[in-house]
Amino acid sequence: MSENPEEDTVLVNHADKQTRLLMIEKGICYLRAGDSKGSLQVTPGFERMKYVLLHTNGDDWQFFKLDKVGTFQIWSKETLEEYGFTPEHAQYYIVVRFNPVPEPFKHLPQIKQRINTYRAKIRPLSDFIGIK
Repeated sequence: MSENPEEDTVLVNHADKQTRLLMIEKGICYLRAGDSKGSLQVTPGFERMKYVLLHTNGDDWQFFKLDKVGTFQIWSKETLEEYGFTPEHAQYYIVVRFNPVPEPFKHLPQIKQRINTYRAKIRPLSDFIGIK
């Protein structure tokens, strides 16, 4: 990601259809935390994260505004289970909360990227609104 210290960023996260729909219903997006396969690396741009884009296999994507810019919590597997989720791959997860009303897109994002389609990533907002 090119670094623009003033540009908002977007968390892009793949989830299977059932999990994605539950995330939208609850306004909660989660990803593995720590040093486990598929976990998100906290990199420059995380503190400017303002949106989350949820998708399933690069399709059925929706764009949501986070409740608070650049913030996240660490939840245990058990806490996610209390919300109806069934996490299977780690003990701890990064959780961001968002407004479950989708935001409009101005630019069709390129989400399908072979194996990288399934990896969580942080991208600049300009990738999604068609500005540079």
